[in-house]
Amino acid sequence: MKKNYLMITLIFIIIIFIIIFLINIINDKMLDKIVINSIEYLKFNYNEGNSYFSDAYYIVNCNDSCELTIKRYMESEEHTNTLKKADIKKTIELLNKYKIVKWNNFNKSDNSVLDGNAFSLYIKYNNEKNISANGYMRYPENYKGFKDSIIKLFDKIANE
Repeated sequence: MKKNYLMITLIFIIIIFIIIFLINIINDKMLDKIVINSIEYLKFNYNEGNSYFSDAYYIVNCNDSCELTIKRYMESEEHTNTLKKADIKKTIELLNKYKIVKWNNFNKSDNSVLDGNAFSLYIKYNNEKNISANGYMRYPENYKGFKDSIIKLFDKIANE
C-alpha cells in the first residue's frame, strides 16, 4: 500500500514538472510574438565599478516629439537632442532584435561582488505597456549586444 502512495506521489510530481516546463515554453513562444511598435519612454542606465563618474544614462522621452538625453560618465552635464523618425525606428529595431520584452521583471544580482557593474532599463511602449529590468553583475540574455548597440546608436545621434 505504501508503494502505491509513493508511486502516485512520484507520478504527481513528475506531472507538475512537465506542466511547469510546458507553461514556460508556451510563455517564451508568446513573448517571441510581441513586437515593440512605439516608444513613449526609455531609460537605460549602467555603471561600471564603484567610481563616482562611471555612471551613464540614456533617456528617450516621447511626448509631442522625441528627445534623447544623455549623461555619459566623466561628464558633469546632460546633452539633449531631438530624435528623427529614423532614429526612433532604429531604436525600436534594436529593442526587437535583442528581444527586450523578454527582459521584463529581470531582477538579479551577485551580492558576492562589491565593486561590480550594474544596469537598469525601463521602457514604456505600445501605448503604456512596460518593461522593467535591472541587474548587478547578472544580466539577461543578449545584454552585452544590446548595451553596445544602443550606446553606439545614441552616441552617434548625440554627435550629429
